Amino acid sequence: MITDRARRAHPAGRLLALAGVSAFGLAAALAFYSVPPGSWLFVACWLVAQGFLLGWYGSLVAAVDERAPDGRHASVIGFLLLAVNLLGVASGPYVTGLAGDRLDLTRALQWSVAPGLAGALLVALVGLARWRASSAAHGA
Repeated sequence: MITDRARRAHPAGRLLALAGVSAFGLAAALAFYSVPPGSWLFVACWLVAQGFLLGWYGSLVAAVDERAPDGRHASVIGFLLLAVNLLGVASGPYVTGLAGDRLDLTRALQWSVAPGLAGALLVALVGLARWRASSAAHGA
C-alpha cells in the first residue's frame, strides 16, 4: 500500500518507498536479533520486522514489472523470482548457519542484515536515478 501510493505520486516513488520500507524493516530485524528474548521489545521488533520484511516481495515484483519490456513480463518476473529465491531464500539460512557455527548465532543473524541493506541501497540508487531521469524529462 505504501509503495503503491508513492508510485501514484511520482514514477520513482515505488522504488524509493520500497528502499525506505526495507531499511525500516531491516533496522527492526537488527534490533530483534540484538535485544534479550524475554523483553517486550523483542516481540515488538519481531512484529515490525515481519510486517515490513514480508511485504517487499509484491512491491519488488511490481517495480520490476513496470520496467519489463512489452511481451517479456512473465519471463522477467520468472527470472526475478528464481534469482531472489536461489540467492536469498535458499542460501540465506545456510550461509547464516555456517556463520553461526564460526561466530555465534546472534552475531551471524545480525550480520545477515547486511545483504538486505545492500539491496535496499541498490533499490534507493535506482529510484534516485529514475527520479532524476523523470525530472530531467519533464524539465526539458
